[in-house]
Amino acid sequence: MTTTRRKLLQIHLSTAVVLMFAAAVLLALNLVPERSPRNFRAAADSQIVTKKVSFYGWPTRVNAYAGAMRNDDQSPWTYVESTHVWVAEAIFGDAALALAILVGVWVACEWWIRARRREVEPAQGHGV
Repeated sequence: MTTTRRKLLQIHLSTAVVLMFAAAVLLALNLVPERSPRNFRAAADSQIVTKKVSFYGWPTRVNAYAGAMRNDDQSPWTYVESTHVWVAEAIFGDAALALAILVGVWVACEWWIRARRREVEPAQGHGV
């Protein structure tokens, strides 16, 4: 009994490994926050207030987190406020770009593997 190989959407193991690394880099770019802390002193009661703003997403910012903490003489740092803002259009744009990058890596890896196979096959046919 002979079996036929299925060629539709079949990828090499090395391509899968490269795709995993590319996906890990894209995830890291999207999940590591870009932070911008700002310290200022409130005028009325001279408390130190730290406002932390973190942006998530690559290449566009899809989520912004803002949090404020204050420090007065009676208590250690306490949270004053926090807010999350999501941008739906940026989420879809980032997902589409990530998918395009992964498809490009897939096509490039498979093309390179098949091009190397074509170089090796003619050389094997003319041997002794």
